[in-house]
Amino acid sequence: MPTTYSPRTKAHCMPTVFFARKFFFNIFSLLKRHSQHSVQGLAQILQLPSVMDKRLLTSCVLCGLTLSSITALAATTTPNRWYRYYDNGIPTLSSSVSEQHMSHGYDVLDSHMQIIRHVPPFSTQRYDQQKAQREQAIEKQIADRHLVETYTSSDRAVLQRDRELSEIDNQIKRGEQQSQELTTALNSSISLAAGYERNNKPIPVNIKSQLDNNRQLLAQSTTNVTSLKTKREQAAKQFANDIIQLKRIERQRMTQQEGTIESNPR
Repeated sequence: MPTTYSPRTKAHCMPTVFFARKFFFNIFSLLKRHSQHSVQGLAQILQLPSVMDKRLLTSCVLCGLTLSSITALAATTTPNRWYRYYDNGIPTLSSSVSEQHMSHGYDVLDSHMQIIRHVPPFSTQRYDQQKAQREQAIEKQIADRHLVETYTSSDRAVLQRDRELSEIDNQIKRGEQQSQELTTALNSSISLAAGYERNNKPIPVNIKSQLDNNRQLLAQSTTNVTSLKTKREQAAKQFANDIIQLKRIERQRMTQQEGTIESNPR
């Protein structure tokens, strides 16, 4: 259980400790000024009864030393931070944080009972939000590290983008040329078949096979070209996003380096 002190108790104890320490400080000052007469001189100054002997006065002085040590120890063990929460308007002060503090929310106080900061009550919803934010931050760190390991820098990412997009462009160009050739071959097969039909002659089997084959090859070539164009568009967007992120990482590193140089001047 945390050590709990009432503010009223602390307020009542402080004057007692203050006056006790002041009283015995006066005794020590008098002893120092009357060191030649030692205990007898102190007894005369304090106007103690003549029957008080050296042993009794010495015992009083030792008691003072003990009390002074106790008060000093109490002062050194007083916490530098106090934690206060309110339950139905009733304040509770302690030297550590408990579950009650977290459920009600609490004030962090210094040794003079001044508020340092306020901690709001624990909220499951806020905790879940913070957890999601932490997970997103971790995922972002992993993605950034993977990005740097892949491209090293934004300049290299630009070079890689240019190479890959150029290769895709060449594939698209070859596909379009193939489609044109297949279109020409298909049109030729169609003309031959039409000639047979105009002359009321059956279309030869080989021409029918050419027609079917050219149609299939043209459809496949057209689909490939369309897929390549989609791939190029997606690659361009991905590279653009990666380059933006790499530049952001580079700016952050530069800012950190500048801060390190400013904090550690030669």
